[in-house]
Amino acid sequence: MFGTQGLITIITMTFLQKIAKYYSLGRWLLLDLIYYLHPNDEELKRAAGLSHGKDSNNKHKGVRHRNKHSNKDSNEAPEPFNIPRSTEISLETSTIKPTDLPILRFYPEFEWLLNFSLCTVVVYALTELYINFVIPKNELNLSMIWVLLSVCFCIHNLFSMVKLYFQTDDGGEMAIVIVFGFSFFVLAMIVLILDENLLELGLEAAYTNFSSNAQQFLQNQGIEDAPFMSKMTFKMILALIGSLFGAFLAWPGIRLAKMHRDAIRYRQDSPMTRLLIHFNLFSPLLIVVLWIKPAVRDVLVEGRLLRNKGSLMTDATFETLRVYIVLIICFLRFCLMRQYLQSYLNLAFQRSQELRKEAGKILNTEYQKIIARVYYYMVVVALQYMIPVLLLFFVTCLYKTLGNLNWGVYGANADAVIETNTTSVDTSSLEDIDSETVTALPPLPVQNDPVSEKVSQLSAAVSSLTSVFGPVFMRGVFSFATWWMSFVMFVTSGFGVVYYEYFSQSMTGN
Repeated sequence: MFGTQGLITIITMTFLQKIAKYYSLGRWLLLDLIYYLHPNDEELKRAAGLSHGKDSNNKHKGVRHRNKHSNKDSNEAPEPFNIPRSTEISLETSTIKPTDLPILRFYPEFEWLLNFSLCTVVVYALTELYINFVIPKNELNLSMIWVLLSVCFCIHNLFSMVKLYFQTDDGGEMAIVIVFGFSFFVLAMIVLILDENLLELGLEAAYTNFSSNAQQFLQNQGIEDAPFMSKMTFKMILALIGSLFGAFLAWPGIRLAKMHRDAIRYRQDSPMTRLLIHFNLFSPLLIVVLWIKPAVRDVLVEGRLLRNKGSLMTDATFETLRVYIVLIICFLRFCLMRQYLQSYLNLAFQRSQELRKEAGKILNTEYQKIIARVYYYMVVVALQYMIPVLLLFFVTCLYKTLGNLNWGVYGANADAVIETNTTSVDTSSLEDIDSETVTALPPLPVQNDPVSEKVSQLSAAVSSLTSVFGPVFMRGVFSFATWWMSFVMFVTSGFGVVYYEYFSQSMTGN
């Protein structure tokens, strides 16, 4: 049953287990970035005029300590001392090497997530090629398991970072998460009551299809008059899930806005790069607009604003075009990741310059922490940048495959998609679902081979689930997920831009 797909999965798992130790996408993305070394005690004393020429032979030892990111002396603990904040201190730079990465927080999680995501993309691409060319009618798509696991890993890492916000003494991070969670719950409820003629998420058809199939399945199982989920409950569940994602993605969006501001500052000499960086920040807005029916579908598909010219594309072509646009935007964000990370690492130099404008004194250990904290926090920032991109990418893959869309933009195959704006769906009209799959599960055949028996049981379970969660339901749910992820990314990053451009400047007096 899973011959070719099983082979693809086994080869990819072998690569992930054996070769990823030497060739890691997560490690490659971080290597050779330039970061600032925090000055040791002797350099701080010389810069502040507190050193009188003694201990000059410790310079090499200080460099060695910085490379280990430690300010401890092998014989005695460093003695704290104060230096003027206006002290002009020259920060040395270094490039990130493989030996510098394991000590960083969340680095194992980051490396595993990126490596597993790369393998998921490979498995998904090869499986899509196999299914489109070989066309196995009743074969389970194993790549969907990989995609769902990648989504779970992204959510797990998001939850781990959010949990840290609730464990810190400063309640600012926790307050932001809570406020954004409640705000996005209200926004989700507003979005879910909008008419489908304005925002075409396909949830009305999804609920109708799901309720019809589920009730038919329960009746065939001999369960009569079973309580069923109402439409309000269905939308309430989606709103709660949407609010959780809004809360979890609040700080990643704000962080992206800060890195965007710094990336623009350091790319004054490259207009093309600045244009790509600007587009990268506001690209989720393009995805949001693609689901607004009067703005896009009425123009491209129904041709209402084009006099006597007709439609430019079919419904199926338009659905496929949206998938391509989302995937291209995700790829652009991935390509610009190192630009954003480098702008974040430059924050250490920026903070040292800001300290020079302040009056008073500062402890040497506090100054070193300000500089070193930027480097130690780098992997967390990398996760905050990549997790929203990976979530949007994999949710779009689920939307395309489980929603029974096609990759072809033009041609005969491009029109082989179920209508999304159907309000009532007959279960017998779903593709690749035989009318007998909605009946009671047949008894499993008695087989001597235990593997064949397990495969038969899995096939029966998949057929049962397919009869309830059909392509129309999946298309509606993951259409909403794709749109909502883009909406959250745009709102959070837009809030960050407004804050850093206006409020932060007014508070600092810049």
